[in-house]
Amino acid sequence: MLNRSLLSLALILIYSSSSFSQKSVDINSLHSDYVRKKSRENFILELELKTNQTFSGKLNSQTENSWKSLFREIELANYKSDKVFKAAEEAIKYSLQSNDSFQRAAIELILTLYPDEFFEDIYELFLNSQNAQVFSSACIYLLNHNRIPVDKETLRNKLRSDFPEFAEDPVLKFLDLDLAKDSQRSFSDSLFIDLLSHPFQTGKTIIYSIHRKDRKFSGLTIIKKPDGTFVRNEDSTIFFVNQLASSTSNLPGYISQGNTPQGIFSVVGFYISPTESIGPTPNVLTRIPFEVPTEIFYHEKVENDRWIDEDYKNLLPVSWQDFPWIYESYLAGKSGRKLIVMHGSTDDISFFKNEEYYPLTPTKGCLTTKEIWSEETGKCIESDQVKLMNAFFSTGQLYGFLVVVNLDDSKKPVTIEELKPFVEAAESQTAAGNN
Repeated sequence: MLNRSLLSLALILIYSSSSFSQKSVDINSLHSDYVRKKSRENFILELELKTNQTFSGKLNSQTENSWKSLFREIELANYKSDKVFKAAEEAIKYSLQSNDSFQRAAIELILTLYPDEFFEDIYELFLNSQNAQVFSSACIYLLNHNRIPVDKETLRNKLRSDFPEFAEDPVLKFLDLDLAKDSQRSFSDSLFIDLLSHPFQTGKTIIYSIHRKDRKFSGLTIIKKPDGTFVRNEDSTIFFVNQLASSTSNLPGYISQGNTPQGIFSVVGFYISPTESIGPTPNVLTRIPFEVPTEIFYHEKVENDRWIDEDYKNLLPVSWQDFPWIYESYLAGKSGRKLIVMHGSTDDISFFKNEEYYPLTPTKGCLTTKEIWSEETGKCIESDQVKLMNAFFSTGQLYGFLVVVNLDDSKKPVTIEELKPFVEAAESQTAAGNN
């Protein structure tokens, strides 16, 4: 018997393929009361009230879950106050004697809101933790600290001495790779063209989400149709939308609730989320390896009905099969990550007006596009998610794969101008192969 999550997925797939495969999304039909001015004001008032009530109480084993839950809300709203700072201060000190889960939550709060504070406390967690997620999160904090940076070699030596079997753990394996001198290898032009021209599976739509290693800079998404050509606008220019693949903490994708991992995701249709902060615009439904049965992920039966590394490897172009970062989604799924989709946002973008990626909004690991809503009417004024969904529907195939990849570590947004030559070369390479 199917469990509830698989039954829900089956119903979503039936709904998506039967209801929207030949339609488009009308922006004028989108409405959300969540974005109305009164709702925005109430959200802040309620958050302030919860902050005062929760953080005024004593932090102990009976209250730590309520603190963790509130941390998440605060992070997603990028909400700072004196009360929140004092709570972060208390939480990180308390975490030194607490469980792994609370330690992770405290580090995430600090990475999101106060990345240059609490060095000594997080350094102590780094020195003493035997938990892969906590150690890795503390390691990334130390690596990126602006005032007291710790060199990669020191961190990597500590990893290898404390976790001699690190290569057997998906999280630690990628942390070790991250701490290598050449942590984000720049691939050649020909390799990138190979990735863009590769069919992955005959007759499927392929979505590419292309980013920088530092996900605080926006990336963009382009879509390849089953015939190997890319979706274009009416004026023949390449269709794209800007996209953010950053978590609030900007932790790497191999850590749970971190950024969207690089690698292959299965595209299994679309759905409309009931979550108010995601909104009513349809989302591209993607699933990560290990999250669903292999038959759903690969859109067909594979020789084994269990997850085999070789099956994932065989999806890739031969030239990419030894590129380690393209396996991040596979190992992230193996370590338990799930529920990563491509969606819009009804979040109040004013929370992020000082961020590099504004007006995009971060999540806990999903891919988000820009949406602007009217606080007076609740209607959607501008939506890159609508554009994305209509481009996706135009391919005529709602099943395929999403490929997430970092171009390099440049400190600037990805632009369509730098991708255009590669897209055109990939289309030419595909056309030549079909002749």
